[in-house]
Amino acid sequence: MSRLIMLSNRCEPERGQRGDPLLPVLHAVLKKHSGLWFGWNGEIAAGNKQRKARFFSQSSYQQYSWALTPNEYDNFYQGYIHQVLWPVFHNRPDLIHYKKEYFTTWKNYNHDVKTRVAAKIEPDDVVWVQDYHLLFAGKLLKEDGYANRCGFFLHQPFPPGDVLRSVPEHDGLMQALFSYDLLGFQSSGDVNNFLAYALRFLPRGAAGG
Repeated sequence: MSRLIMLSNRCEPERGQRGDPLLPVLHAVLKKHSGLWFGWNGEIAAGNKQRKARFFSQSSYQQYSWALTPNEYDNFYQGYIHQVLWPVFHNRPDLIHYKKEYFTTWKNYNHDVKTRVAAKIEPDDVVWVQDYHLLFAGKLLKEDGYANRCGFFLHQPFPPGDVLRSVPEHDGLMQALFSYDLLGFQSSGDVNNFLAYALRFLPRGAAGG
C-alpha cells in the first residue's frame, strides 16, 4: 500500500510556542493519508557530530525528527536559507549575503536528509517535499535510482529569472526542480516566472524534453 513520505524543514512545533502555522496543516494531511514525516525538531545539537533521529508514532503516521548541528544551523538555516534564498525568492536580491559554505552546507544537509529517507522508503511510497529548505532531496533520491513519484511545493513566491540568477547556483536549483514529477506554486504569477526562466535561460532539452 502506498504511503505518503513528507519532508519539511520543521516537523515539531517549538516548545511553549505556537510554531510554524504550516505544521498543523501537514499533520492533518498525514493523519488522513498515513505515512512518514521527516524534519528538524527545532533543537540545536551540542556539537557537530552525526545525531540520531527522534521517533514518534502518531495516530496514523510516524515522525522522524532531529536536531541541527551548530554548523548546519549557522550555514544551512541562518546562512543559505535566510541570507540567500529568502531574499531572492522575495525579490530582494539587494539583501543577499552569500558565502560558498552556505550552499555547501545546505547541499550536504539535503544529502543527509535523503539518506534518512532512503533507509525507510518503500517502492510504492509517494514523496512530497515542502519548500526550498529540502529542494535537493528529491533530486538526490532520483539520482540514487529511486523511482518513487516525487512532488514539490514552493511555499514562497517564485522570482523573475533575472532575480533568481543572483544566486550562483541558480541553474542547479532549477535542475533540481525539474527532477520532480509534480511541482506546486502559490500563484499563477509564480508559475509564469518559473516557465519564463526555463524558456529563456535553460539549454534546450535540459528540462527533460
